Amino acid sequence: MPPARKRLTMCSCTSFPDGASGFDALLASELAAIPDGPAKTQGILIGANAAAAMLASRANDGSAVPPAPYVPGTEPGDYQPTPPFDGPPFNGFVDATNWGNVTPFVMKSGRQFRAPAPYKVSDLNYTFDFDEIKALGSAGSVARSDEQTRIALFWAESGGLGWNRIARDLAQTNGNDLLANARLFAALNAALADAYIASFDSKFAHNFWRPVTAIRVAADDGNALTTADPTWMELLFPTPPVPDYPSAHATVGAAGMSVLVAFFGDENAFTASSTTESTPRHFVLISDAAKENAISRMLGGIHFRLACEIGYEQGVDVGTWVVKHGKFVERH
Repeated sequence: MPPARKRLTMCSCTSFPDGASGFDALLASELAAIPDGPAKTQGILIGANAAAAMLASRANDGSAVPPAPYVPGTEPGDYQPTPPFDGPPFNGFVDATNWGNVTPFVMKSGRQFRAPAPYKVSDLNYTFDFDEIKALGSAGSVARSDEQTRIALFWAESGGLGWNRIARDLAQTNGNDLLANARLFAALNAALADAYIASFDSKFAHNFWRPVTAIRVAADDGNALTTADPTWMELLFPTPPVPDYPSAHATVGAAGMSVLVAFFGDENAFTASSTTESTPRHFVLISDAAKENAISRMLGGIHFRLACEIGYEQGVDVGTWVVKHGKFVERH
């Protein structure tokens, strides 16, 4: 029997200090370990100037703009707020409606790698994806294997958290020095940030509905080949309150993978851990981890397969662009 449905909280990194005072204390502790002298003084000055320049450059990047009100469409395939966000106390909450307009770090704009339009609800490929996720992504699925359930739960955590952890482990295995790590993590997190911007631009350009909506109202979708289940529930409840297509998780994972492959090469045996599943997963190729990360969202019941596949392709485009144009990778 499959495990019972798990309510998942997307975890944040618990190793960070608590608040500004915690970071100040950490900084003081680390600086205390460095001998006083001109080198230390100049290092502190350069770091402070770099931070000030970064904050100034992002002061009006659009990230502080609150989500614009969202008005759902009325046609089959149009995104609708999903449970529990469709009722009190959320009252139809849809998140990050403006995020695609945030100024990217390296991309020219959020629309630079906009995904092509998804299929229509009447298309046969949609029907195939509908039947697949209805069977494999439900909370009580008897078709999903134990291994597939572990994959869904393993990759359920924050993509930024997971790919930074993988990068940290690869950096240690490959013997990175401080400068190499500075370049690596700057490139990785610029790519992750731009991947979210690209994905959300596409999401709100296409406004495609989530599987939980599609399956529950299939009797009225105009597709004679789909069958409704009004009580269907996804494994990874709750579905995030944003449109389905493309999967931001897949985009972020593929963007992160593209950066890591540029730094280390694809062939790197490593073991990955997660805050949402206790069993580690082993990979020989970094790209295999990104592909598994992408399809995990279908196995968890929150993205159609097409959203995962196109999200992966979008992420490769974003990550490749960041590596080529971000000047993070040292050239010899």
